[in-house]
Amino acid sequence: MKRRLTLACSLASLALAAVSPAQAQAAVFGAGSAAFGASLVPPTGENPVCDASAAAGSVCVGYTTLSELLLDESREHMQNLRTGIGTLRAGISPSILTDGSRMPWVDPCAVALTLTGSSAHHAGRGADGDYHSRSGGLMLVAARALSSSLTLGADLSLSSARAKNSGMTLSADSWYFDLVADMGQGAFRRKAGIGIGVCALDTKRFIIGSADSGSSPVALRGKRNSTVVNLFYEASYDLPLTRDGRHRLAPLALAEMSMAELGRLTEQGSPQPNPVVSFDNDAEYLALAAGLRYTRAWGMRNKPGYFTLDALIAQDIRSEGGSVSRFSGGVSPVHLHADRAGKTSLRLNAALVHPLNTEWALSARLSADIRSRKSMLGAALGIRYTF
Repeated sequence: MKRRLTLACSLASLALAAVSPAQAQAAVFGAGSAAFGASLVPPTGENPVCDASAAAGSVCVGYTTLSELLLDESREHMQNLRTGIGTLRAGISPSILTDGSRMPWVDPCAVALTLTGSSAHHAGRGADGDYHSRSGGLMLVAARALSSSLTLGADLSLSSARAKNSGMTLSADSWYFDLVADMGQGAFRRKAGIGIGVCALDTKRFIIGSADSGSSPVALRGKRNSTVVNLFYEASYDLPLTRDGRHRLAPLALAEMSMAELGRLTEQGSPQPNPVVSFDNDAEYLALAAGLRYTRAWGMRNKPGYFTLDALIAQDIRSEGGSVSRFSGGVSPVHLHADRAGKTSLRLNAALVHPLNTEWALSARLSADIRSRKSMLGAALGIRYTF
């Protein structure tokens, strides 16, 4: 979070500097409220310039965190997908012999149904409010082992996320479709995936229509759809810690990228001309990470139970939060900037697969992404069937 709301607040201060306190209050919570009013309570009267600045900052943070909600959802989705394809690959192998017969106790295909959930907290500072989000969803993943060195899979996922920031409520209902491959034989393994998502975005905030008339709060709502593209690549190399290979340690490298189209959003419900929000860039990030993975396996060789723990240091090489170039509605357009969290994070991911029999297995996952002034937690619980 290196950029602040200084420009937006300065514009609000300059606009009010030449008028009386009464005129300033009417400007902010009267005709100008469509642009700057995010609070349910009008100014208390001591310093209307500061009140206007705070209201402007509230709207800044609310709109620009739409992109944060989208990218958080993509980051958590890709983590679920990487863990999910690993769960499927562990239970399947190519099962056709050279004579065309099928090997006993070996299945080439698997499918898994997983419930997912996450939460995030971004601590604000100064005029920036705290950001809280929660998400829940469902992921269906299928995979087939084409050879001992290649497994291909696909998933269809949905999620519903809700967030609050500075008096604004945000939501994103998303569908994702991805293609993923698990490659390699022996100790060296790679995973790669590419996918697309469609997210229905909604915003809701309240304004005071007129400070003089004492009118009731008015709800402003905005809607638009956003297209998201996700990509990742992961590589690891297993080093056995015991002779039987059931305890392993693997150096791990990861690259992931997400791009979300934002464009333009028009709020509805204002007593003044409806405010228009125009984003000057799409939301996107590129992250590189490196660390270690510990694996403990047990049970059958071709369908083992296992526990893995990943610990990585990740660095956002590119991170664009979708700043707002124009926000208009009753006053002159202003430029709003997103508050940013730290770009370096510690990522932890623990996964467990427990076979129930030769066909069914339970899976679970817990994850955390911890960075300066922001933390994300994720969880998943699913069931796998091989055939």
